[in-house]
Amino acid sequence: MTQIDISLRSSAVEGFAVLFRQSIKELVDARNCSCKVSTNSLIIEMARRPSPTLTDAELRPMEVLWERGPSTVSDVVNALPQELGLSYSTVLTTLRILEQKGYVRHTKEGQAYVYHAVIDQNQAQKKVLKHILSRFFDNSPELLVLRVLETEKLDAEDLQRIRELIKKGDNP
Repeated sequence: MTQIDISLRSSAVEGFAVLFRQSIKELVDARNCSCKVSTNSLIIEMARRPSPTLTDAELRPMEVLWERGPSTVSDVVNALPQELGLSYSTVLTTLRILEQKGYVRHTKEGQAYVYHAVIDQNQAQKKVLKHILSRFFDNSPELLVLRVLETEKLDAEDLQRIRELIKKGDNP
């Protein structure tokens, strides 16, 4: 290695060190400034936002409520597949989240809370479709249908049903 190579590398390292020190100083200065943002609010901002639709974990108890009707937490736990290994407290937490999201409500019957689906399965499906339409298809049902027709293998019966729905839509 020549003296020039060593000197160039040394200059590059020094330049990097200067930039690094400046970046650290800016971070420290920003941290020490009198900001109106608290640590808790930063944590909340970084926390995952609730899903506007049902997550897989939320869908399971909803399916139980749709199938069985109003149920206690124990009823829901017992109706879920045992291999999932979901505890009472996990199911309770999920039902509370569903209540906050407006999918269920509860009533107190004796010592137990009974959870009732507020939104039926059809309404939940529509909500998911609206979310998918707005997020991935620019609110275009046509683009969604075209994508389904392009990517899914449909049998003759499915295609006939789609044709009938289209005809029905053309003649209100």
